Amino acid sequence: MLRQPGIYRARPSEWVVQEAKSSGNPMIVIKFDVLAMKQPNGDWATGHGNITGWFSLCKHNQLGGAHFEAMKNVFSWSGDSFAGLQATPLNETECQIVCENEDDEDGNPRVKVQWINSVNDEGGGFDMPEADDRKISKMDKDWSRDLRGESEETPTPVSQIDEGDIPF
Repeated sequence: MLRQPGIYRARPSEWVVQEAKSSGNPMIVIKFDVLAMKQPNGDWATGHGNITGWFSLCKHNQLGGAHFEAMKNVFSWSGDSFAGLQATPLNETECQIVCENEDDEDGNPRVKVQWINSVNDEGGGFDMPEADDRKISKMDKDWSRDLRGESEETPTPVSQIDEGDIPF
């Protein structure tokens, strides 16, 4: 069991696709064997141990999200069958796992696997897209009132309120 947050090189040793007890949504549970830990200077120190991660394959009760995409991008799952995911040889792929502290049900910190990335990931989690000035301009136009703190409705000045409109 890992006791320190950080970025680790790891390899899945066991996994099972199942439904989450609380929501019924599909998830995958993966036990990782730790191979190395990334040091502050960027070097990798040989590591050992293991950690189990629980990963939902849904976001907002629909298939998708970071873990769903990680199964496809990191482990080459086709994304079209949970039986296919269970049959995917995850143990053949080295990856990076990002572990962070999270409080357990008693409020005690514990290390939890938060993210799965490709083995050569340099951080950031995704490729930064190019800025699209037209889309940004449209966003400014569409959201200008909200950005300025104005609501859609113009409040009626108190002096113009008919006392018959007051419900109490």
